[in-house]
Amino acid sequence: VVCLYYSTGGEAVWKLDSYYYFFNNRYPVCDWGERIYDGNRVLPFGVFCDRNERVTSIIFFDNGLTGSLPEQELRLLLPHLEMLYLDYNPDLTDDMTSLIRGKLPPSLTDLGMIGCNIKGSIPTEISQFSSLQILSLGYNALTGSIPLNSSMPKQLEFLSIEENFFTGEIVKPLADLTKLEEVYMEDNDFEDVLTESSFLAGSVSKLSQLDISDNPKLRGEVPLHFPSLTVLDAHGTSLERIPEMSSKSSSRLEFLALHDNRNLVAGTFVPPANTTTTTFFFKSLTHLDLTSTGLTGDMPTLEGMTNLKYLFMAHTNFTAGTIPSQFAQLTRLVDLSLKDSQRTGTIPADWTNLTNLVLLDLDDNDLTGSIPEDLTSTSRNLHFLLLNRNRLNGTLPSFVPTKNLRLLLLNGNLFSGDVSSHFSSLTNLKYLYLQNNPFLTGTITTSQKCRQNLLWQADCATKQQLVVCPCCQCCDAEFDDADAVIVPSCDQDGDILLQYENPLWYHRYQRQEYTFSNSP
Repeated sequence: VVCLYYSTGGEAVWKLDSYYYFFNNRYPVCDWGERIYDGNRVLPFGVFCDRNERVTSIIFFDNGLTGSLPEQELRLLLPHLEMLYLDYNPDLTDDMTSLIRGKLPPSLTDLGMIGCNIKGSIPTEISQFSSLQILSLGYNALTGSIPLNSSMPKQLEFLSIEENFFTGEIVKPLADLTKLEEVYMEDNDFEDVLTESSFLAGSVSKLSQLDISDNPKLRGEVPLHFPSLTVLDAHGTSLERIPEMSSKSSSRLEFLALHDNRNLVAGTFVPPANTTTTTFFFKSLTHLDLTSTGLTGDMPTLEGMTNLKYLFMAHTNFTAGTIPSQFAQLTRLVDLSLKDSQRTGTIPADWTNLTNLVLLDLDDNDLTGSIPEDLTSTSRNLHFLLLNRNRLNGTLPSFVPTKNLRLLLLNGNLFSGDVSSHFSSLTNLKYLYLQNNPFLTGTITTSQKCRQNLLWQADCATKQQLVVCPCCQCCDAEFDDADAVIVPSCDQDGDILLQYENPLWYHRYQRQEYTFSNSP
């Protein structure tokens, strides 16, 4: 352990926050460990031993380690070492081959070196680590392919190799790993064809979480044929079809992300004719993202998927039509985005039960009619409402009940009437877009002071000033230059792009933030 200390910087660099961790010979080595609180949970940190005072765990994450691990001392002198976690020490200079072939003891059950600047490839000798259950090597600079010929340890339950430069196949290397439960392989350059006859329907029956996202060379079927699957993230791939559900498919699936894949053109979310909603394979889904896929036909009604909280079907090629009436049954919805999805008709008036909505994005469609009064009177949790770039008309409803609104986009419509009393109670409103509504009049009043960070826009750039907006940072209107007042003009049509931050496994696939930008 002392060799590890001195070979990776020792007292000069080992630290966590304002504390320096160094080995004190006045205390036994088995007292060199403690429990620390990281703001969310209590974590072990340091050196830990078993009842026979043999070192079994070394845990020094984010501790400023530099250089490389000792050449042979860990393997020769710590034969009982089971857990080695050195995550987030980016100044280490090891390569994977030397770690596996000579530096690390094969007794390990857990190896965590996320974000440690490890280079090289995984050698076939990793098969010697027959007890290895957890392998976390994400956010490094690893290259090459995952070893074939059954070289991967058969006891593996957790595999994290995301954000590297891996290439090659994924099916054959993992086909025999029957104990796998969680696999994270996103943001690499894997190339393979996934089919039901591959490992995706084979003996990997315990797999519950699979992330293969942002591997654009992966083709074939969306891998849904795992009976225990709860999370599948396959966005940013070139998968071509959603398979028909079978007895091998999971009815436990909660998270399904297929966005950013225009090659995905085949498949459906309509339950087979011989099933009911109680046996429907997607009934447990809480998160479904089909944004920017190539799926066509009618927009899925998602009937029976009443557990949905996050539903994204923006930028899709579904046949133009009204918003499915069945969406009114999705009473647990928190986020709903149908942006640029060819929706016509009116905003449903029976969405009064969608009281959990935080975000509603219907931007860039062909919706007509007025904003239902019940939508704003019952959606007390609503923070983000995007109804811009439609053909909505009529007077604006009262937004008083939606006092938590932080973003309200109504630009590019045909609204009319006086807006003077509509926004004064919205003290949290940062984004307000009203421009390109030629029939609005009045003065936009607010109880809050005009702050630098307010991003408000309206048709106020004329001498007539159809809308008076003291807090607007820019104004817009379609008038001749002779009638214009010299004020900052708004960017084009005032589009705001909603950035859907991809949920990550270490956030339990929950949204952490909402981000907005003026980017096209």
